[in-house]
Amino acid sequence: MRIYVAHNYGRRRGLSGEELQANVDNSIRIGIELIKKGHIPIIPLLYHYVHLHANGLIPESVFIRIGEELVSASEAVLVATKPSDPESDIYKEIQIALKCEYPIFFSLEEVPDGIKDVKWCPQHGYPEPCAKCNGMTPEEWEGFYKSLAESLGIKEKDAQVP
Repeated sequence: MRIYVAHNYGRRRGLSGEELQANVDNSIRIGIELIKKGHIPIIPLLYHYVHLHANGLIPESVFIRIGEELVSASEAVLVATKPSDPESDIYKEIQIALKCEYPIFFSLEEVPDGIKDVKWCPQHGYPEPCAKCNGMTPEEWEGFYKSLAESLGIKEKDAQVP
């Protein structure tokens, strides 16, 4: 199951860099536990790093919208921390999950076991069938791209495998 990890962040509440990092680290630990249980965690607090590298060029509203889209793309929500205040994004995330009729869990223990015998793509690390290569070898992809380039009239030298 794709499980969205709803966790307090705290930048708008003025938490320090260390406190923000502690929240991100906790979200990652929870994500690891979800993987161990056979699920695919969606960890929105990883956008903390995007925010840092964007140097303020991306407005906060964009990150909030990304979080909302990620909730919608999930199959369940794990409320990992109690919302810090009534304006917390966690409440919005719960509302989206309710609207989508997704299960909402309030602890790791409530989350059922997922698929334990997941096979992982050796090239990309995605669960099989791999979303990136769909089980095709690099050579098969190269042949596919060349064939596609020919059918579109693109010169072979411009049809390189990404």
